[in-house]
Formats: sequence, structure tokens, C-alpha cells
Amino acid sequence: MQYYLEFNNNFNYIAIILFSISIIISFSNKSSISKLLYGNFWAILGQFSLYLYLIYYPIVTIVPILFPNYSPFIMLVIYIGLTFFAAFIIFCLEKYIIRLFKLLKKLIVKESV
Repeated sequence: MQYYLEFNNNFNYIAIILFSISIIISFSNKSSISKLLYGNFWAILGQFSLYLYLIYYPIVTIVPILFPNYSPFIMLVIYIGLTFFAAFIIFCLEKYIIRLFKLLKKLIVKESV
């Protein structure tokens, strides 16, 4: 708390304003940085990170049940390995999973005219 009180001056406000302006410029379509940020690589990385986020909790819930007597380091390696493996499998099979759900929707839901 003392550190904050000593350095609480106008520089903090200027830094926040400059940081905000730099974010606005980066995400506008007129800068060269925006071409890097809107690339295909970042879209794929964002999609994969979503799968990592969604699969993490089930892995954390199931692993202690399947591997109860391992050391914390081994458990961490198992968590990371299974999470990345499951996210990669889902990432690769995404289009097939979507097709399966669309087919199931056609079979289950009857549209009335």
C-alpha cells in the first residue's frame, strides 16, 4: 500500500491514457500491427485456447479419481498432458462433431410447416 501511495501521481493517469490509445490504434484496421493481430494464426490459437479452457475442468475432476496415489509433480504432468491432448483431439474433430449434431437435430426435431 505504501508503494502505491508514494507513486500515485499524474504519471499513472498519463500511462493509462497512452495504454488505451495504443490499444485503440492496434485494433483499428489502419495500422500495420492490426494486420498481425487479425491473422489466421491468432484465430486458430484463440480457438484452441477455448478448447483448453472448456476441457480443463473435466480433466481436473477426473484425474484424481483415475490416478489417486501419484505425487503432485506427476499429477501436474498428467493434467497438462491430458488437457492438451483432449483439446487437440476436439480441435481436429470439430467439423465432424458439428456435422453429427446437425444430423441428430434433423432426426430429432421435426419442423412444422
